[in-house]
Amino acid sequence: MQIRFYEDDIKDMILRKKRLFVPEGMESVVLFEKALVPSKAKGISKSIADCLIFREDGIIIGIEIKTERDELSRLRSQLPGYSIVCDYVYVMCHDDHIEKVEQSTARYKQRHVGIIAYREFKSVPFSGVYREAELSPTRSAYSAFNLLWKAELLAIHSGFSRPGERAEEE
Repeated sequence: MQIRFYEDDIKDMILRKKRLFVPEGMESVVLFEKALVPSKAKGISKSIADCLIFREDGIIIGIEIKTERDELSRLRSQLPGYSIVCDYVYVMCHDDHIEKVEQSTARYKQRHVGIIAYREFKSVPFSGVYREAELSPTRSAYSAFNLLWKAELLAIHSGFSRPGERAEEE
């Protein structure tokens, strides 16, 4: 019997496999479900980031999760918000969505977006990098700083000060 994972299952996998995004020994803080409101960005719709990873080297990684239960119709409008705020953007999707994600990113000139695919193996999601992300050509430090509230910035800072704790627990 094939298991169909929910978004929370994939979020747990991201937390367990942060090495996909964060080099060994580097500190990071993960935020889930953060509103992306790009400032002064024309033609970019508001969306919610499924996952943002803030690395201690200043890199921000955004991950849009698409489970096998999800439709991909909004993907093209979601990725520009990630691209203006994040240094690197990934779509983490079920293997069945790879072709559609590739087509969408090619058609809408979002080739800098990486793809990480997952599949069920022994009742556990197993992932692998299908395409590495490239540095976002539209990233903006101004937009990234305007993304977070003061309390979130302080929580991220304290996450680096106290390894192993997540900002959402602060």
